Amino acid sequence: MDKIKNIIFDYDGTLHNSMIIYGQGFRQAYKYLVELGYAQERLWDDNEISKWIGFSSKEMWNEFMPELPEDEKKKCSNIMGSYMIQCINENKAELYEGAIDILEYLKEKRFNLIFLSNCKIEYMEA
Repeated sequence: MDKIKNIIFDYDGTLHNSMIIYGQGFRQAYKYLVELGYAQERLWDDNEISKWIGFSSKEMWNEFMPELPEDEKKKCSNIMGSYMIQCINENKAELYEGAIDILEYLKEKRFNLIFLSNCKIEYMEA
């Protein structure tokens, strides 16, 4: 009798090179905050932004700008999320090199591949 073999994967930063779409989504949300006067204009590099990957959107905005009104945090989260989903739908998102090959190999070996993330459902489905 075969044992059930499960492998649990995170997506962002593990299989998916998230900074390609996450960084631009963050910059769009930040531009919105500058336009409303909540933030000072500045340039963000990918290293500064990448530290937020892995946080839930609520955690990210509570850590990044705790003083920001809750409704604005939600708007910024939606700006980022919508942009990232748009990028996925336009095939602009990139998996790390070899990710598909590894996943196909594990599937052939009859591993159950499990996606575990704190991302929003719409993003996960995209």
